[in-house]
Amino acid sequence: MAMALVLARETHFRHKEGVAYAVRLRGEAELHVGTYEAGLIGGVTDRSYRRQEAYVGVGGKLKRVSREMADRGLSIDRPRPPGHGA
Repeated sequence: MAMALVLARETHFRHKEGVAYAVRLRGEAELHVGTYEAGLIGGVTDRSYRRQEAYVGVGGKLKRVSREMADRGLSIDRPRPPGHGA
């Protein structure tokens, strides 16, 4: 039972979308409610990298940093060396 509750929490609340959860054993009518408070569901780790909106502005930042590095004379102006398969 405890493992089912842990798996339900970790699987369905990664992005902190839910507020409560429970599991039911197959063939039983009784619900076993999760013991974590709503504020803790999904953990405290920032997992925003899993959603697309977390990357908004990354392309613009890369272009800005590349320009600044080129202005300082720190850009690489040669092609990359061939990889292992070449």
